Amino acid sequence: RSRRGAPALPVRAARARMPPAMAPWGGGGAPAQLLALAFAAGAEADSPADNMSVNQNSKEDLGIFISALTLNSCMTLGCLAVFTALRRFFPRVYSNNIVAGTAQMMSQEGWFSWVSASWSLTTEKAADIAGLDSALLLEACNLSMTICGVLTLPLCLVMCPINYYYGGGASGDDVLGSIDMSNVSEHHSWLYYVYAVVVWIVCVAVWWCMRRAQARFLKLRFAWLKQLPMPRAHTLLLENIPRGFRSNDKVREFLAGVLGPDAVADVQVLRLTGKLPKLVKTQDTMKKALYKAELQLEKDDMRPQHRLRACGQRVDSIDHYTAGLEELEPKIQEERARVQAGIAGGVLSRTSSGFAHCAFVTFST
Repeated sequence: RSRRGAPALPVRAARARMPPAMAPWGGGGAPAQLLALAFAAGAEADSPADNMSVNQNSKEDLGIFISALTLNSCMTLGCLAVFTALRRFFPRVYSNNIVAGTAQMMSQEGWFSWVSASWSLTTEKAADIAGLDSALLLEACNLSMTICGVLTLPLCLVMCPINYYYGGGASGDDVLGSIDMSNVSEHHSWLYYVYAVVVWIVCVAVWWCMRRAQARFLKLRFAWLKQLPMPRAHTLLLENIPRGFRSNDKVREFLAGVLGPDAVADVQVLRLTGKLPKLVKTQDTMKKALYKAELQLEKDDMRPQHRLRACGQRVDSIDHYTAGLEELEPKIQEERARVQAGIAGGVLSRTSSGFAHCAFVTFST
């Protein structure tokens, strides 16, 4: 039986539908019968489109397309109308650069003044006002619109009429399909060669648009890099330093031998500080809690209390945080002295709070 449940073709009928290359197997016997049954089952198997539930367009799809287009257009116009109104009532949210004086390209007067300002905005102006990341976002949108403009008009004006008049009418009652490739008959003599050329035109056009946009944006990128202040523009993070070179002097000596004695302005190898960052963070948290408790005492004229645990005993907040800071200070000093001793002694082990495998190197040029 086939996959759809219908009886399989008889062996003789299957043999009749077998390709000529299978004729030597048709002399009888078990192999011939199994091959004939397999061929008959394959002839009745579901197509990939049936398995994936993919259907072709129908004549009702035109109305669905128009309804979706109308709904999306109304939603877009509604969002623009809401933005136009909110910009007037909440200027610091929707046009803060104009209020702050950062952008002088348009005024707050007029409900639709943002239209002309947006139309005249360039990527260079966006980079100066909002930063390079915002300019990259605008450039990506401009690239998408450019690709659509370059490809949509030629394809619609040229290929749609060709599909409609010379396709062969394979789409039937489908109105939308009459202007696309589904209207091209299966054994069309020349139109498939036209589509092969069109595919290459699309690839070349997209490649040209992307290269053009990338070249334009790289100019902004290089200009931004040149405007970075010192030492940010001259500093690199050097990683995976060998264990024998994990010190400021060793890294400077190595780079001086490779790049020259005046190439490096500063070297700072990162330190392995052990428990020191955690202790300092705990100290900062206690200081903030003590300051908050003192403010609460000044406001309510009553010493604040809190519980150390959910069901524990209540303690005086000011006394608790003061005692905690006094207990924590010697530990911080001891840990800091241990780190400094490891650095001064050239301790290079990861477990001895010495130097890490990374360093910030600032170059002279």
